[in-house]
Amino acid sequence: MARHVGKHGARHSLWGGVAVFVVIALTGFLLSTNVRVNRTVAATNDTADLVEQGVDEANQLQQDVQAAGVDFANDFVQAVLTLDEPTLDDTMPDTERLARFAQDAFDGCTEVKLTYHTVKKLAKTLREANFKVQITGTLTDGVLTIMDVSEKEDAPLYGCAIDIGTTTVTGVLMDLKTGTLTAKAPAGNGQIRYGADVINRIVEQGKPGGVKRLQDAILKETLLPLVAAMCKSAGIPVSRVFRVCIASNTS
Repeated sequence: MARHVGKHGARHSLWGGVAVFVVIALTGFLLSTNVRVNRTVAATNDTADLVEQGVDEANQLQQDVQAAGVDFANDFVQAVLTLDEPTLDDTMPDTERLARFAQDAFDGCTEVKLTYHTVKKLAKTLREANFKVQITGTLTDGVLTIMDVSEKEDAPLYGCAIDIGTTTVTGVLMDLKTGTLTAKAPAGNGQIRYGADVINRIVEQGKPGGVKRLQDAILKETLLPLVAAMCKSAGIPVSRVFRVCIASNTS
């Protein structure tokens, strides 16, 4: 009887030990997950705060630049077109139809070019919009290059300027219609983990896979999130950014 009780107690002790181990492991997992989530939330909030601060700085920056005599004019143009719908008697291709109406919309326009992006979405966009669309493009020396066609008549038109520094990347977002700077935001250069200076990064790119790692660090981890944060602050989709200017150390 004594041996039976001891065996039964040992079995309970074994299962009790397993239960304690599971509880401890689960608690540790939950705590670590909570720490990661809190860090992510904090980082997201920090980025949002920086973008909000950047809006005020952008306004001041614009005033300073304009005071220095810099012209904010550009060659981007927009127009709302109402096209004739195709019929059995009018089977003109969509591209030719758009080009004809676009040329008539601008004085001095002698030639119309369509980007691949425009041609790719043209047929669907025209029919969803009942052939009333807004075109966006550039008009230079009489040549109209249509870069986008949209069913929204008030589709925004934005440009972005980015300065890539060794440790910090800074960007500004501009409304190309009005020349207004609508957002400004900084971010750490993701390449810094491969070296705090340019020399160490040159060494890194010489290693197997080094170029790809450095490219991903600046593009996927730095520039794309930075632009997305500024666009979110300005209340526009990233797809409405039509021109980007980037300055950096070429090495």
